[in-house]
Amino acid sequence: MLKLIAKLILKIAGWKAETPPLEGEADRCVILAVPHTSNWDYLYALSFGFALDLDFKVAIKHFWTVFPFGLIIKPLGGLGIKRGKERNKAMSQMDMMADLFKTNEKLALVIAPEGTRKLRKKWKSGFYHVAHNAEVPLLPVYMDYIQKRVIFGPLIDSSGTRDEVMQKVTDYYSSIDGAPLKPKQHTLDENYVKK
Repeated sequence: MLKLIAKLILKIAGWKAETPPLEGEADRCVILAVPHTSNWDYLYALSFGFALDLDFKVAIKHFWTVFPFGLIIKPLGGLGIKRGKERNKAMSQMDMMADLFKTNEKLALVIAPEGTRKLRKKWKSGFYHVAHNAEVPLLPVYMDYIQKRVIFGPLIDSSGTRDEVMQKVTDYYSSIDGAPLKPKQHTLDENYVKK
């Protein structure tokens, strides 16, 4: 039912998928959600997830995955992460997210490298640490609001150093001709953009 609703939303809105992942490619990976300038990004990403049968999850505060909110949030891909006083002090949030791959045979964990909908000139590197520690690849995804398309990139190996992987990610996103919903609120990590 959710698949049909998702397809209907995308059809009405005029969105399409470009180079969707091959079967099994997105079974175990960290999906990079770029750009992240609006809450609409989540609606379209969620719709594509259901429409393409991608079993992806979004790490959110544990609070949102317990009753009564969990009745809605969990089926929509919410995966609770304990923060602050609730969490295991011996583990960082990145370690907890990487640990999710130990208990889930199939997991495509969505992370927005920008970390916020506001302009951020330096991206957070948590996505790298999660993928690297879990030994899973990165799947870059780009939401292009000009041509109304979501672009799935090639898998990127996360086994290199942080700088090596960040450079590959930045190089990939630099090659895309598209724009977010709010262009003034998005830029690539200035440390890795080639001048």
